[in-house]
Amino acid sequence: MKNMFKKISLISMLILLCLPVVVAGKGAGGWSGTSGGISNPLDSDSFSELISGIIDWLIIIGQLIAVIMIIWSGFLYMFSAGRDEEITKAKKTLTYALVGLLILLIGDGFIGIVKDLLGT
Repeated sequence: MKNMFKKISLISMLILLCLPVVVAGKGAGGWSGTSGGISNPLDSDSFSELISGIIDWLIIIGQLIAVIMIIWSGFLYMFSAGRDEEITKAKKTLTYALVGLLILLIGDGFIGIVKDLLGT
């Protein structure tokens, strides 16, 4: 009985997970996709545009993380209360965040240089 319940639960979950895909794929015009259907969620038409979009997205996320880490190091420094090990930790955090931000900015420029050299 317990094994049967597991099988029924698994089949029900699979059906519920696949149902939105089937409904979205059908669209208003039937299965042919002439009207309605699933549109391309990516803004790129080629693989190189897709990779470029992913790299741009990762650079933006990395820059946000670097700014958050710089702010975090400021909080660590403010709340160190003069303890040398806490001040050292705050300085290391700030150094690593600035180095990471510098690498991101240089990497973004490097990608532009490589694209210009390859003519893409």
